[in-house]
Parts: sequence; C-alpha cells; structure tokens
Amino acid sequence: MTDFYYKDGEESEVHSSDAYFKNPILRNNNFVIPYINLGISNHPVNTGLSLKFLSYAYLVAIDVTFLSTWIPDSIGFNGRQFWVINRLKTDSVNYWGGCNLDKNSIFSSLEICCKSVLLSIPSYSKLSDTIWLPIESDSTKVMMDSKINEDFFNGVLMTEEVKKLIE
Repeated sequence: MTDFYYKDGEESEVHSSDAYFKNPILRNNNFVIPYINLGISNHPVNTGLSLKFLSYAYLVAIDVTFLSTWIPDSIGFNGRQFWVINRLKTDSVNYWGGCNLDKNSIFSSLEICCKSVLLSIPSYSKLSDTIWLPIESDSTKVMMDSKINEDFFNGVLMTEEVKKLIE
C-alpha cells in the first residue's frame, strides 16, 4: 500500500468512530494520529461504497490552524471542549475520534482545521471487510499481534513520509 492525500468530504471517506488510536503527535504544525481499524471507502484502496477496515494507518493533518478536543467528565457525558490551537477556524473542518487507548491523554473527539490531510497506509497494513480488534473485550480476544501494535503506536513502524512531516 502507499500514501494518499484526501480532502475530507470530497472523494474519499475515512471513518474513525470505530477505530483505535494512541500517542498522537503534534509537531511542526502537523498532527499525526496512528489508527488501528480505520474505516475507508470510495478511495483508491477501497473503491466500493461499503466500509472496509485498515489494520494500520496514519491520519495526518498538515498545517493545522485549529485543533480542539472534547474532554469528557468522569461519566463521559458532560465535560468540556479544550482548544489546543485556536488560530483560524475555516469552513473545512475534519472531525476525527475513535477509542483512545491511552487513558492519560486529553485527546478524544477531535475537531481539526488544516490545509490538507494525508492518509498514510504502511506496507504491512491489511484491508478487511471485518473490524480489527487490538484489545480484548468481554466477548472477543485480541485479533492482532500486541508487539506490532505497540511498535506502530510508538512510531517504530511509522512510514518515512510521515516521519519527514514531524522531524
């Protein structure tokens, strides 16, 4: 697989609501989110309209002008919005979320304005009709190699293009 640019709301559809992420990086005005189980459709990797799921992918907001996150309260319903970058909020807004596996992180539901978005799909990523589960739940076992997951989330397996954006 390879790297693709997409503009949210146009050709490609990327869905993060069922995805898992950890250790997002904000550096050089670029925001990198490593995702497991990112949904994708209407894209060169999945040209169909029904979602398929990438085992590993990086979403990169390039040249961020606005970034906010919702910090839930202890119940998760109320909480408050937290502005990380609040320079320019344009009409082109990206909404990303998913389950943050890092319980100490402030990032949850994200609102991002940026010049462009890069979807970087590592060569070791796989596409599936069914979801990828990096964690164990009451009814399912982990479907993935936990060592690869940790290396992915910690940047050890990051694509060269993404590394260049945050050096």
